[in-house]
Amino acid sequence: MARAAALHARDPGGGARHVRLLAALAADHPAFAALLTETVPAPRAPAPPMPMRTDGPGHGSLRPA
Repeated sequence: MARAAALHARDPGGGARHVRLLAALAADHPAFAALLTETVPAPRAPAPPMPMRTDGPGHGSLRPA
């Protein structure tokens, strides 16, 4: 499956196509869906944004000095 994913990822729409194919396979074959849930890790929540200091120029502020 990793090789198929790498081949699909070569063009911009390939990754989305690969995910759609996996979803279609999982919908048609419950055994494949069970196998897929065991091998694919669950997505992690995004990390919280880093706070930026705004106490003047040169201290992480994106404002011009």
